[in-house]
Amino acid sequence: MNRKLLLASTALLMAIPLPAFAADPFAENVRTAGPRTPDEQQKMFHLPPGFEIQLVASEPDIDKPINMAFDAKGRLWVTGSREYPFPAKPPTTGRDTIHVLEDADHDGRAEKISVFAEGLNIPTGVYPYKNGVIAFSIPYIHYFEDTNNDGKADLDHLLYGTFGTRDTHGMTNSFRRGFDGWLYATHGFSNSSTIKGADGKDFTLNSGNVYRMKIDGSHAEQYSWGLVNPFGMAFDPQGNIYISDCHSQAVNNVLHGGVYPHFGNSHDGLGFAPAMMKHEHGSTAIAGVVYYAADQFPAEFQKNWFIGNPMTCRINRDSPIEKGSTREAKLQPDFLSCDDPWFRPVDITLAPDGTLYIADFYNRIIGHYEVPLDHPGRDRQRARIWRVVYRGPDGNQKPTPTPDLSTADVKVLIDCLAKPNLALRMLAADQIADRVGQSAATALQIAIEKPANVDQKVHALWLLQRLDSLDDPLLAAAARDQDALVRAHAMRILADRPNWIGEQHDLAASALKDGDPLVQRCAADALAWHAGAENIRPLLDALSAANPQDTHLNYTIRASLRNQLRAPGVFERLPGQLSEQDQSTLAGICLAVPNPQSAAFLLNHLKTRGQGAGSAYFKHIARYIPEGELDSTITLGRSLNAKSIDEQLNFFKGLMEGVAQRGKPLSAAGIAWGEDLAAEMLAYRGKDVGRVARLQLAAAEIAGTLKSTKLENPLRKLLQDNAANVNTRSAAAKALAAMKTGTELLTRLLADPTQPGPFREQLAQALGEMKTDAGRNAIADALQSAPQSLQTKLAVTLASTPEGANLLLERITTGKASPRLLLEASVKERLAAAKIPQLNERIAKLTKGWFPLSEELQKTIDQRRAAYKPASASPEKGALIFTTNCAVCHTIEGKGVNIGPQLDGIAARGLDRIVEDILDPNRNVDPAFFYSIVTLKDGTDVTGLQRREEGELIVFADTLGKEVKVPKNQIAKRLLSQRSLMPDNFHELTKPEEFNDLLAYLLSKSAPKP
Repeated sequence: MNRKLLLASTALLMAIPLPAFAADPFAENVRTAGPRTPDEQQKMFHLPPGFEIQLVASEPDIDKPINMAFDAKGRLWVTGSREYPFPAKPPTTGRDTIHVLEDADHDGRAEKISVFAEGLNIPTGVYPYKNGVIAFSIPYIHYFEDTNNDGKADLDHLLYGTFGTRDTHGMTNSFRRGFDGWLYATHGFSNSSTIKGADGKDFTLNSGNVYRMKIDGSHAEQYSWGLVNPFGMAFDPQGNIYISDCHSQAVNNVLHGGVYPHFGNSHDGLGFAPAMMKHEHGSTAIAGVVYYAADQFPAEFQKNWFIGNPMTCRINRDSPIEKGSTREAKLQPDFLSCDDPWFRPVDITLAPDGTLYIADFYNRIIGHYEVPLDHPGRDRQRARIWRVVYRGPDGNQKPTPTPDLSTADVKVLIDCLAKPNLALRMLAADQIADRVGQSAATALQIAIEKPANVDQKVHALWLLQRLDSLDDPLLAAAARDQDALVRAHAMRILADRPNWIGEQHDLAASALKDGDPLVQRCAADALAWHAGAENIRPLLDALSAANPQDTHLNYTIRASLRNQLRAPGVFERLPGQLSEQDQSTLAGICLAVPNPQSAAFLLNHLKTRGQGAGSAYFKHIARYIPEGELDSTITLGRSLNAKSIDEQLNFFKGLMEGVAQRGKPLSAAGIAWGEDLAAEMLAYRGKDVGRVARLQLAAAEIAGTLKSTKLENPLRKLLQDNAANVNTRSAAAKALAAMKTGTELLTRLLADPTQPGPFREQLAQALGEMKTDAGRNAIADALQSAPQSLQTKLAVTLASTPEGANLLLERITTGKASPRLLLEASVKERLAAAKIPQLNERIAKLTKGWFPLSEELQKTIDQRRAAYKPASASPEKGALIFTTNCAVCHTIEGKGVNIGPQLDGIAARGLDRIVEDILDPNRNVDPAFFYSIVTLKDGTDVTGLQRREEGELIVFADTLGKEVKVPKNQIAKRLLSQRSLMPDNFHELTKPEEFNDLLAYLLSKSAPKP
């Protein structure tokens, strides 16, 4: 359907009165139910007994809410957008706003709503500060200031930038001020941003990350690496940071310096930072998290996480399971659900009075790429803010109104530091730091000496630190305090200090032996940012003593060891008499230390121990060891476990990859090792057929990489073995092609109709990679007898070079190939890249009267949709089909490979969309998953989705989910396709009954309906 027809048909749909509910109003990304008024929607919420939901504000008084935050007066600041998802482009001014909502009588309803800032461009993060607000509006973080006190911003200070906005559903967001006075924020999916402060220091964020910034714009820094699309942040009283994330776990306790799973990227060698939950909440569109640290709700709901779920129209809830310093999330019944499928909770926040506020992006559509961005059904007017309050069993309980902290004196503010509500305490603390200043120091010291409770003491300590008034004896006393919470925060304060004096190092080292695991974790983190060789011994001892179930403590200690080993001169001053266990621990840590010293340590470790080494060790050594020592590494590798082919293979793979990452070729000694190893594997015979195939495949790949003609004969034999594994035969074909030999044999097999279709496709690719006339003619000849699906693959292979493209057009012109091939998008795309003169005119002439296969594909989609019978379909069988066909690129419930989009909660897409996505994957492709067509300098083509960079290599994932590593200096040109990497002939790969089973499995992956 073309765009005009889409717009016309959708406009007609919008004009037709919709039923109150379709059979399943939650099943589709474009909701079939009509919108409700706020009063109607309010009656459709479900909450636990004793809770009440109140309307705070709605359209037309506010715009579509995204982020919100309370100020010291108790007012709610809300960013609103009409522009989303398309940002306004200069010279056009954005239509977006920041509203201020005031509830003077504390009944939940905002009596006064005013516009503080307008003309913004999809504003997200928001933090009220002094007489203004810090907020993001494309492409900068601003401080909008009201200098004349009229309630509207009249001065715009640019604080930080410039932020990438390629994907507007994943920009920087969720500004939260920490105990330390830093403003923390998340950075979203698919964007790249270079952030610079007034000090001139900058850093670049790619996709999901957490960072923090000084409130005055002077300096910013990265806090953690990874997560996919974080949206939502909350602190707990212990100082832990919780991040809600789309496409990884719903909530993560983000550790300072931690590296988290994210699309395409690997960890730093230490392993990924631990998760705090194993379950999913039935959706990847998680937005907003609150840790409930207050007493307005009953005890059952305190110390819980509340999580926004816009796809399922719910607020999910988890409670903590304590395992040392680790807090694991235990799944609880959903806190809130709504029968109105337009309810979209995109942000939630804890109010100073203990109630929860929910930003409702109220919309028929919430998916960013699940539905075309220009779909006219996206609502731009309706907006709601809700408040959840506990009224008790009799309905009479009310939250206690909070004082106006913006004018409160020091006594009132310090009294607030002892209140049970963390949001109130943080606001009071910021008032003391930002407004009162040094004059509060004496009162704060008294609060430390005679605190009302431990919370007041913790905040007073931090405030003295922020005011540069925390003397060393007071900090030392806090580090030895009888209360573990005070000791933990004392360690966090030590981590925040750039320089340590006197006994402060000993305080942190001693705290590694504290009886409280959180204190130990905070001490390890403090040592991580004050690295030195003297920290190695106490950290090793702490790691040895740590409870294995306390995953966050174990990771933090290992991360601290990583930071120690990255510090200059540490390897030269390692502790003497390291035990074997100590050496093994440090060897594992070395994988996260990218320098020659770590490689030398690993090499010496292998020489003295030898056992337990894997490819990761050899890869690290090969990448970072001084070049003159590489051959001694090869000699060592050949001598270790010489009788084990598998061990040798692991060693050699690591060596080969590490050398490639440093941008160097293998030495003669390395090539000889590879040739000997490949020959041994090709000659291997055993009863385990799977092992034989795996070794043959590895041997063929090594032979192709080395282009070793010494292995030509065994490769020819393998290629002709019809009983051999198809993948190994394909690898043999590619190896021969790399050697520029075997053309006649490959041609004969390609023309053989008894050979498997996927194998013939691989043969054609191998012939194409030879870049010879004979190879191109062999592919063109095969077009006449190949089935339709193979014809398309052959045509794509031909069209990948100018010579092949011209040959394809010639064969079509002379009637030796079907003109309909030119209507295939994948073929046209390659022809365009080949820069064929007058291409469009030639295609139009040759295809006159032909119709595209997409029309046939639509018939297939309609037939498969109509044929789906849930009663006879088997989700269990469908799970096996998913594992075989889909898990190479997708994950569900953590199983599979994280290349394409995660599919948790995929049932929310509905049957029609799932059928379409599988059978015609190119209709709606998230730009983040466009694949690249890379031509190397030797003429070889690589097609795949870029995953990451590893030194001098770029890593792509191909159509089988396999990673292909390409040297940067070998890339001649690169084309970004707008098509999916998914196969577009899935209907030919599965029988109708198998397809039904797969649908049954995918449709079973949803959250319970409200």
